[in-house]
Amino acid sequence: MFSSVSNLNILRSSKATHRLLLSLTGVAFLLRIATLSSQSLWRDEVDAIRFSSWPLRALLTGLFQTGHNGPLYFLLLRSWRNLTGDSEFALRFPSAVFGTLMVPLGYVLACQMGFSRRSGLLVSLLLATSPYLIWYGQEAKMYAILLVVVTVAMIAYLRALADGERRWWVVFVLATSLSFYLHILSPLMLGVYGVVALI
Repeated sequence: MFSSVSNLNILRSSKATHRLLLSLTGVAFLLRIATLSSQSLWRDEVDAIRFSSWPLRALLTGLFQTGHNGPLYFLLLRSWRNLTGDSEFALRFPSAVFGTLMVPLGYVLACQMGFSRRSGLLVSLLLATSPYLIWYGQEAKMYAILLVVVTVAMIAYLRALADGERRWWVVFVLATSLSFYLHILSPLMLGVYGVVALI
């Protein structure tokens, strides 16, 4: 009984919550980089390398072709490859970093939606250890960065609706615009934002 009361008190302390959140973020990073180069590149990752080698004009033209994703990830990957090379670890490392960022962002989003610190930490734990998210955090594709950008957009959107501050609207518009240049299906989030506004 005393132990559970102590645990509840720890979760009420913002300093302890932040320490626990930092620990979960560290665990998430280790889970993603531990086996980052254990598998060879697969077809979609090879395609990402190929697209990132295209001239800028070809990448921008692809934006208007059926089935092509936006050029932003491939432009970022091109710059990253110039710095680090083409090893499996190097190519996948940005996804591991962005996948790790989802742990604190998930906590912030949960709190922004009105959930308790305890619930926010549970969300962070699930984000840190989800096999699905670990998989996408180990893939040289745009999914990890897309999830971060969409989450930032949602956090900013909720803050903008609550506070009406212009800066949050600017962050929301910028993050949403970036998402359009990352993946072809990201405009579907506009429907989600509309439902949230109605609620």
